[in-house]
Amino acid sequence: MRLWTALANGPGLLIPAECNLLLEHMFGRCYVDHIHLHLVIHMARILLVEDDAAVEQTLSEFLRSIGNCVISASSAEQARLILVSDRVDLALIDCLMSGEQGNSFAEHVSQLGIPTILTSGDPHYLETLDGQEVPFLPKPFRLTALEDLVSRILQPNVGNQSLATKGSL
Repeated sequence: MRLWTALANGPGLLIPAECNLLLEHMFGRCYVDHIHLHLVIHMARILLVEDDAAVEQTLSEFLRSIGNCVISASSAEQARLILVSDRVDLALIDCLMSGEQGNSFAEHVSQLGIPTILTSGDPHYLETLDGQEVPFLPKPFRLTALEDLVSRILQPNVGNQSLATKGSL
């Protein structure tokens, strides 16, 4: 993806029209005008709400490394401001933060139609969710578990499995 982004942003690149289908198959929708190759690659926009800077940095770097655009907020209040102006495909929210708690913010996000994943380092926090049907990752969790859950949520038709299984990872 970096190669094609650099090519699309660099000097003009002229390619034969018959290459369009191959490029579309490999990288996403594209088109060629007289001068430039244009690729439209959909990157999922993930809102990460985490008040621990070290955890936020680790998760942001990982989510970016697997091809997502990450918008970070250190509080629910800051995240609410982001939601006013930015489109978000998924929210990853820490439950225990100063100010508004993550589960309360997750309800708001879900009402906006945005899929949500909750995380917490408190092993007893799962009990307080009482009936909320939101995927939950107890900290510490494996980054591969996060990747799997994000993939399933962003591609809901694969497998047709319910994602609302608290504590299943």
